[in-house]
Amino acid sequence: MELPSGEERLKYKCSLSVCPNPLCNCRELTLSMNLDKELSSADGPEKATVSFDVDGNKLNVGKTPTGDIPFARRILEHMDESDWKILWQTYYALKRGYAINTPIEDLDFDFNKIYGCDYGAVDGGKMICSDDVFPFSEKLLLEINGKTCVAMPMFCLALDCKCTDAALEIQTPEAHEFYLTVCIDYKKGVFSEYNNSQWHDKDLTKDMLASILLGVYPDLLERLQEKHRRLAKLYKISRAKYFKGGKNKNKWNPDAPFDSLGEPLEDNWNCNDSFDTLAETFIREKSKIGRNDPCPCGSGKKYKKCCLK
Repeated sequence: MELPSGEERLKYKCSLSVCPNPLCNCRELTLSMNLDKELSSADGPEKATVSFDVDGNKLNVGKTPTGDIPFARRILEHMDESDWKILWQTYYALKRGYAINTPIEDLDFDFNKIYGCDYGAVDGGKMICSDDVFPFSEKLLLEINGKTCVAMPMFCLALDCKCTDAALEIQTPEAHEFYLTVCIDYKKGVFSEYNNSQWHDKDLTKDMLASILLGVYPDLLERLQEKHRRLAKLYKISRAKYFKGGKNKNKWNPDAPFDSLGEPLEDNWNCNDSFDTLAETFIREKSKIGRNDPCPCGSGKKYKKCCLK
């Protein structure tokens, strides 16, 4: 890295690092700098450490050593949008590398941290989005009517459930209120439970969507099976750790996730039951915070990028 110092230059040998936990979505990238005295024509700090928030495009003051902050601010003065883009790409590539190479057995994730969820809810059949747990796994991107969309796969992780279903929620990044869902049995290759009521194009049929998905991802069924396998394995390990040694052995209270209870819904199903068996579900009076809604903490970020992590 080269920095101007008046009419002279400072040159540094740099290395970039991120948190090695592939399940952590902290968005922190650390720059370690060592002055190259032979190539520098001015005096500067021999060493410096700078932490960047690559989501907010700003200095991470809390993680940057106090003595390095003035020099770090000087670096930021010479950065533009292209520099931040490079930092983001580097951050994602490093985290993606950890995601690929870290064995599931070495990971630790608390499913209680997922909004509106706990181990009892998952045991009861609540479907979990794999992208919420593995933020750096390969995303399922596709184009529908000229718009880039992301398909977020959700799976049942109940230990006594042997289903091979994946529920895909498909959204456009710029308009989260538009989405459609489809359920896929990746073992049988059957597309079912299609719902496009919240999609702007009501002419998009289930068969058309299946054709688009399989056209982009000919190995879609295998991808979904692998995502389900990894997520289920992590859940089994995490659940065992959570209840290990008699800790947290209290049985799950099905009323706990709800602030208040209303009347049972008459039309719902649970993954542990057959589709013709109605599951007892309750209406919550307070509105649920969506993944893409503003975070209630007041940070201004989307909930999925703030407290949901």
